[in-house]
Amino acid sequence: MARKHRSKIKLLIDILDSIDENKDTNLTYISMKANIPHNRLKPIIKSLESRGLIKINKKDNKTMIISLTENGYKLLSDLKAFYRILDQIGLL
Repeated sequence: MARKHRSKIKLLIDILDSIDENKDTNLTYISMKANIPHNRLKPIIKSLESRGLIKINKKDNKTMIISLTENGYKLLSDLKAFYRILDQIGLL
């Protein structure tokens, strides 16, 4: 049986959801919660930050504290609604 992969939309929802669930979170929590390895997560996090969807504060040299911006909350809400519609019409 073929392994089913997450869509990019679902992956993004999982990442943003994990940030939303644990305010001021870190990469390790997001990686575990969204089930994505650190090396795949880091470029996504950088992209989300450059687009103004998340805010990163450095706690120290190793630790980043990550939180959603208002635009990040809006995108998460819109993506969840879009995903539900795709599921309802059988496109997932």
